[in-house]
Amino acid sequence: MKIFSAAAALEYGGITPNSIFYCENGAYKIGRNVVHDTHKHGWLSLQQIIKHSSNIGAIKFIETTGAETLYNTLRGFGFGEKTGIDCPGESAGSLAPYQRWTRIDTGAISFGQGVSVTALQLITATSAIANEGMLMKPYIVQAITDQNGRLIRSFRPRKIKQAV
Repeated sequence: MKIFSAAAALEYGGITPNSIFYCENGAYKIGRNVVHDTHKHGWLSLQQIIKHSSNIGAIKFIETTGAETLYNTLRGFGFGEKTGIDCPGESAGSLAPYQRWTRIDTGAISFGQGVSVTALQLITATSAIANEGMLMKPYIVQAITDQNGRLIRSFRPRKIKQAV
């Protein structure tokens, strides 16, 4: 989820890939809670935060960007709603409205806790980053043919929206 939080920071937060954040040497207190990184880091750029997967770094840049921006960006990537794929039983996952988030909720969501997503949502959103920010409708079947191999119907990629 850090890549989507980073996308929010880059797109709307006035942050660059080289913006630096102090990662508290591995432990960051937010109210009664302490967030930890698996390794102690001091100053890291946004690029390094993603490279080292720093939870604290993600919190730091989202604190600059804000909960509403993070929420809107995650929704833009399709989290919290069904993809519309032709498979029964698809889940929308879970993304609470940002107005209900506490400071620790915002931080946790920035690195992937406190939100649930499906594998299909995750690959669709990741593909949007690779596709210049364009969210595409996922599909599984490319074509339907009859028993003689004649094309009955084909499916092509379809743009949904510009996520970032």
